[in-house]
This record gives sequence, C-alpha cells and structure tokens, in this order.
Amino acid sequence: MEELLVAYLLANAGLAALAGTQIKWAVLPQGGTLPAVAMIEAGARRTRSLDGRDKLTGYRIRFSCWGETFASAVATKRALIVALDGLRAAPFRGVDLQGDMPSLVDAATDGPAASNGSDIFHRAGFDALIWFEDQF
Repeated sequence: MEELLVAYLLANAGLAALAGTQIKWAVLPQGGTLPAVAMIEAGARRTRSLDGRDKLTGYRIRFSCWGETFASAVATKRALIVALDGLRAAPFRGVDLQGDMPSLVDAATDGPAASNGSDIFHRAGFDALIWFEDQF
C-alpha cells in the first residue's frame, strides 16, 4: 500500500505542482525543499466477514503538510485532499477524511531547509482512513 500511495500522489499534477517529489513516509530529508508532505501510518483496521478475514483494510494515515508559510502549508493540504478524493482505482477502495490536526508553527532543527533562510516551518494536516484491498 505504501509504495502505491506515494506513486499515486506523485503522479497528481496539482499536488506535484506544490510539493514536487517531496512526498515521503515518516520523515522529510534534511536539505529538502518546501512545501512537502510527510505521512505516517497511525493504525489499521482489517475487516472480517462470516467467512473470516476479508482482504479489505482501512489504513489510518496521518498527513502533515509543511510549508515556509502558513498559506503554503494550507495550499498543499488542500491539494492533497483533492488528490485523495480521486483515490478509487483498485487496489484502493476510497478514502474517509477523519479530521484536521491543529496547525503548528515549528522551529525545526532538522529536516528541510527553508529557502528564505528561516528555521520556522508551518504545518497543516489531517488523518485519513484509506481503504485498500490487501494482496496477502
């Protein structure tokens, strides 16, 4: 699921126009550019039927959209939501937005470098439940 999700998001023109290739799992590379998207898996819910375990799994993904300004972080978040709205092609089975995370201003000591020389970054994010048909 992880590799397919990143490939899908990288192929989305609207999101790529903002974040480029900076769509990563877990951490953003030091020296990378902003805006960027970091994702972590915050849990999974496997479905069951009367016949046993179904292959459908709901992965809770926490998305953090980072920017040099609050406006760029929010613009990236909005582009990400639009991209996820189209995530229906197999093996994906849809997305449920779970709610916003509080916005954050962070003085970073690691991670991407701001082009304006500042070490202040802004985050806007949300959780989503991504339904995926596992192949195992």
